[in-house]
Formats: sequence, structure tokens, C-alpha cells
Amino acid sequence: LYVLEFTTNKLLYSSHVHLWFVYTLIGAYLFIPIIQKWIKNATQKDILYFLLLWGIVILFNYSFLNSYMPAIDVSYFSSFIGYMILGYFLRHTDNKLLNNKSFALFLFMIGNMITVLGTYYLSAKSGVFQEDFYFYLRINVVISATGFFLFFKNLSVKEGWVLTFIRFISKHSYGIYLVHILIMYLLAYVGMHVSIAHPIVSIPLVTGICLLVSAF
Repeated sequence: LYVLEFTTNKLLYSSHVHLWFVYTLIGAYLFIPIIQKWIKNATQKDILYFLLLWGIVILFNYSFLNSYMPAIDVSYFSSFIGYMILGYFLRHTDNKLLNNKSFALFLFMIGNMITVLGTYYLSAKSGVFQEDFYFYLRINVVISATGFFLFFKNLSVKEGWVLTFIRFISKHSYGIYLVHILIMYLLAYVGMHVSIAHPIVSIPLVTGICLLVSAF
């Protein structure tokens, strides 16, 4: 009875903080049969039209832009489904600029720079930490994700231990994602957390250890 109650509770009210992704993914997957029929018959202009609207709508997700949002309900364009369509478009595009690794790195750096400067400005202005630029449905995160995706899409890795490692992580990425939060707690418990050194050192170090232990 306890197991049944526990399971029902988690299904209705969600589970641990990082598992929001699982529930979001289930919701997105339910739309795939519908989107699939549209996207297979859509032209590149049709897809770009959707992505343009998606970009404009999520632009108004920033709290400081809310008051400028017109009284037109286009909220159905602001969901995570936009990432699925964006991924499809980027996967199949033959645009030379989008398939340039240098441009991909530029996009990644620009998106991150907007995140850093925007966060600094809002936090300094309010006197407390503001994470408006950290949410996934933000144009700066879309730009970073686009650059990250395009860079690895066009990256050629020769056979060797690097490719073997990438394949291993790719194959087990979902399991790593599910378990990594537990590993983070365990690492923090034994004193391995981001406060042990300067963030430039501690974040990559803890991330690397967490990745390897989670993969194991």
C-alpha cells in the first residue's frame, strides 16, 4: 500500500527536482505523432516560420519584458516542443554558415555571454541573485544550445579512446542523468563540492568526477 501511495504521489506531484525533465519529455513525446506528420510535409520556410514565432514568444518570457507583451495569446508557441523542431531543422540543414564549427562556437559564446552579463546586471540592480537568464526557455539559452548542437554535429572524431568515451557517454546518458543528482549529494557529503576552490577549478572538477562516477 505504501509503494502504491508513494508511486501515485510522485506521478501526480512530480519527483525530485531534476526529474522535471522526465515529465517534460513524456509530454513532448505525446506530441511527436502529430508533429511528425506536419514536419515531414513542411518546407524549410514553414519550419523557419514556426521557429521565428517560437523565438519571438519566448523572448517575452523574460520578466522584465512581460509588460511589453501584446494581449495576444500565443503561449502554445512557447513550449519545449520548439527545441524538438529546432533540433530537426539543425540536423537536416545544409546551410554552410550553420554547418561551420567556428560559427557554432561563436553562437555558444554569445549565448553564454548574454547569460553572464544579463544575470550580473539584473542581480546588481536588484541586490539579490536573479536567475531569469538561466531558464531553458530563454533566447540566450536557445542560442547557446544551438551553437553546442551544431559544433558537435559537425565535429569529426577519429577512431580511438575519445570516440569510444563519447559513444559510451552517449549510450548511457539517460541513466547518467537520472543518477547524477544522487552522486552530487554523495560527493558533497564527503566534502567534494563547488566551494572547495574557485568556481573555475571546482565546477569542472566536480562535474568530471560526477560524470565518471555516474557513468560507472
